[in-house]
Amino acid sequence: MKKVSKSLMVLSVVGMLFAAPYGEANRGCVDSADCTQESNRTEVRHKNMFKEINLTTEQEVKIKEIFKKYKSCPEGEAPQVRDARVELMKELDSAQPSEQKIKELKKEIVNFQAKRLDEMISMKQEMNGVLTEEQIAKLKELKENNKEDKENHKKTSKDKKKWNFFKAKD
Repeated sequence: MKKVSKSLMVLSVVGMLFAAPYGEANRGCVDSADCTQESNRTEVRHKNMFKEINLTTEQEVKIKEIFKKYKSCPEGEAPQVRDARVELMKELDSAQPSEQKIKELKKEIVNFQAKRLDEMISMKQEMNGVLTEEQIAKLKELKENNKEDKENHKKTSKDKKKWNFFKAKD
């Protein structure tokens, strides 16, 4: 029995080592060189969306330009904000937090969030200027369906977590 449990443990560790490169940890991009897989995924999503809402080639070109213009996060800004948040948490957890430093870090984070929100609004407005009313309605429908799919996925994942593989058999 000990040999079987040791074998299972070794197999599980080896399995985790082989599975690690394909897991959630590699989804985010660290360098622009690392983002090729993520950008390919985004391109496929965009192509599917373009097909679903029946974009003309001219509209497709304009929408792609808009996406490039409002790229998800300018290089260098995301790590700065992440660092500011980490620093803010450290400051809050310190024995004597500095109110001035907390205010400065909060201001930096809020400014970044406001900038991102302004960019999102501008992008949405520019896209609506390119799309027809029918395409806008179809895009809204696709987003709602996607939201429902995500919610259903969350529910099924929670159900799977409840299932206990190692439950003792009666």
